[in-house]
Amino acid sequence: MANTPYNRVRSQNILAAHISGLGESAKKLESALNMQIDEETEYTLNDVSDQEDANYRYRIYEGDIRNWLDDPGPVIYRNGSEVDSSEYTVHPAYGAVIFNDQQNSDDEIAADFTYITDESGRLESLERDVSHLKDTRFGLRVAGEYQNSAISGVGAVSNGTDGDGIDLEADTIYAFPLFVRERTTFDDLAVNIESGSTGSLSFGLYEDDGAGYPSESVEIVNDDSDSAGTLRLDDVFTIDAGYYWLALLSDATPSVTGAESRSLPVIATDFSDAYCGWEVGHDFADDDGLPGTFPSSADLLPIQDVDADDNPHAYPQVFVRKEE
Repeated sequence: MANTPYNRVRSQNILAAHISGLGESAKKLESALNMQIDEETEYTLNDVSDQEDANYRYRIYEGDIRNWLDDPGPVIYRNGSEVDSSEYTVHPAYGAVIFNDQQNSDDEIAADFTYITDESGRLESLERDVSHLKDTRFGLRVAGEYQNSAISGVGAVSNGTDGDGIDLEADTIYAFPLFVRERTTFDDLAVNIESGSTGSLSFGLYEDDGAGYPSESVEIVNDDSDSAGTLRLDDVFTIDAGYYWLALLSDATPSVTGAESRSLPVIATDFSDAYCGWEVGHDFADDDGLPGTFPSSADLLPIQDVDADDNPHAYPQVFVRKEE
């Protein structure tokens, strides 16, 4: 790691170059940390009036907030009225203004300015990324391969009891969580229809509302080909790290490739069940597919070991593929 060779300064005069060097280092740190800014309006400045020579008093005014920007330039006020800039010199880095002439002792001097805060955009971004990593042990994706919402290898892909897929109910939206641990580019969304009456199918990706519920759509695919096989978005899109929801809806009753309940992440529990997704009735014809905003009042989907025939219980799935 490189360091500026600042050495211990022994008794000597402080040179302008010493101060300039420190200032340059500070600017580099601010740039590297992507320091954030804020604004103050008519912020009261304090007079510096401890000089022995009374003639120098009430000329220098400074704020408790320093590190102002020079663009936009500060605006100075005296007793509520803007002061002509020819009457003073501003030293924004130090949060100070020096008047050419002495001001009255009862004058109130204030300033509008933009300043650098103690918040770092770079560190806040890193903290969010680390928080995402701490919150999950899943989310790793192999480029060029598909993945659904499953986080366990047992039952992560299910073709149904007889290999003919997992049944969908018509006009019902199913949504399951997808965690993206870093900004990622995907080149496909897909649903694989195994059998049954396909009709029209709509599937897509939704943002999370911050409370564990789907909100606004990111991508939606509508397909009315009424044919079996794999239906794809076949397009490229990029999303930031975070929680999302994969959803699908049909106006018919096709059977699609899914995942067993036990392979899906738990999103909620009560004292009797664990839940892995959302289900809500929605007429396909209302929006010609999935709506732009996910409907409210969905019901939680329970994780079940077996279905009515004692076969492993499974839910339909939408698949995503990370771009190579």
